[in-house]
Amino acid sequence: MSTITTEQLSTILVEKLDEKLAPLNSTVVELRKSLDEAIKHVKFVDAKYDDLLKKMKKDDEDRKALWTENKTLKLAVQTLEKQHASLELQLRNHLAESNEKNQYDRRECLEVRGIPQHATPSEENTDAIIIEVGKLIGVDILDNDISVSHRLPQAKSYKGKNVGPSPIIVKFTRRSVKESLYGARKNLRNKTSSDLGYPEENKIYLAESLTEKNRELFKESLAVKRTWNSSSFGQTMVESTCEKTMIHQFSTSRARMISKS
Repeated sequence: MSTITTEQLSTILVEKLDEKLAPLNSTVVELRKSLDEAIKHVKFVDAKYDDLLKKMKKDDEDRKALWTENKTLKLAVQTLEKQHASLELQLRNHLAESNEKNQYDRRECLEVRGIPQHATPSEENTDAIIIEVGKLIGVDILDNDISVSHRLPQAKSYKGKNVGPSPIIVKFTRRSVKESLYGARKNLRNKTSSDLGYPEENKIYLAESLTEKNRELFKESLAVKRTWNSSSFGQTMVESTCEKTMIHQFSTSRARMISKS
C-alpha cells in the first residue's frame, strides 16, 4: 500500500472542495450579477423618483404661480369692468346732455312738410313760403320774425323712396312767433299746397324740429301707439303715455338747459 503525503492529501482535498463548490460559486456569481442588476434598477428607480419629485415640485410652483396670476387678472378685469361701466355712464350722460343742448337750441325752430320744391332750388324763397303758410292759417309773420330758413337734405334712409318733398326748417327770432304758428297747425287740417298756389295737392304739416335721437324716440312712440289700435281704451292709454313721454323728454331738456343758461 502506497503512502500519501500530506501535500498530496491537501491537493486532493482542494480539488474535491473546488469540485463541490463549483456549482455554489456559479450560483454566487449569478446571484452577484442579479444583485448588481437589482442595484442598478434601484438606482434607476431612485433617480426617476427624484425626477418625479422635482417635476411635482415644479408643477406645484407653476400651479401656485398660475393661481396668483389668475387672481391678479381677475382683479384687473374687475377694475376694467368698473372703468368701462364708469366711462359708459359718462358717455351716456354726455350724449344725453348733448342731445338736450341740441334740442334746446331748436326751441325757435319748426319744420314745414309737404311744400313742393321749386324746379330751380336757387330761386326758391323759403322765407316767403313760411310767411304764406302763416297767412294760410291766420298767423301774421313778418320778415324780421325769421332768422333763417332752408330746405333740409333728404335723410339717407329715405333716399330713393317716394317720401314727398324735402321739409323746410325755419328758425324764428322769437319763440312766441314759433309757438303761435305751431299752435295754429290744426287750421291746416283741410288745407293743401294747392291753397298756396302749387299745382300739387300735398297735405301740409308743421312739426317740432327734433334731434336725431328724439326723432327716433318719437318714431318708437308712434310704433307703440299703432300696436294698441285694436281697442279705443288701449289707443287712448298709449297716446296719453306717448304724449307724456315726449312732453317729459322735452320739458326736462328745456328745464336743464334753462338752468344752465
